[in-house]
Amino acid sequence: MPSSDRIDAAPFYFDSFAIVGPRGKKDPLERWRTEDVLAEMEHCGIDCALVTHGLAREYDPTYGNRLLAEEIAKSERLFGCWVLLPHHVGEMAEPAELVREMRRNGIVAGKVYPSTQKFLLDERTCGGLFDALEAERIPLLIEFTQTDQATLSRLCESHPQLPVLLQGYRHGNERMLFPMLDAHENLHVE
Repeated sequence: MPSSDRIDAAPFYFDSFAIVGPRGKKDPLERWRTEDVLAEMEHCGIDCALVTHGLAREYDPTYGNRLLAEEIAKSERLFGCWVLLPHHVGEMAEPAELVREMRRNGIVAGKVYPSTQKFLLDERTCGGLFDALEAERIPLLIEFTQTDQATLSRLCESHPQLPVLLQGYRHGNERMLFPMLDAHENLHVE
């Protein structure tokens, strides 16, 4: 039950789906600079945002993640979300070290793009990463188009203390989604 002073307070809006930095194949007039995102947040009444860098998704996660630090430093209203990869090919640190690195850099969440970045969202490939995130209760974000419901359900079942946020959900899949939400307390929908 919220406290009585919170009931009378204005709503608090936290955007979990913000992207800064250039992205490929977008309209050249798209506003992608951090200052543009902050202005849009102000216009829409959004208090804070969880931010990923466009280049981390579409070019190179490690490069984009490094650039993100400069961008989120521009406002205390912005919170960092790194794009994560499995460690097996050496693109990212081993899971425990990666989580320590995230903490050192003030990063509060991780996001994966298994379809776009061509890896399996399974225990063999990502189990160690999920274990490390789960141990620190670092939320894992994944877009609806990046996985299937069966894989997402196995992830939530195998890591029940890992907060998982499904983003970009499309209307029309409620018959699949609602049973998953009933079964997994750690699954949330943006």
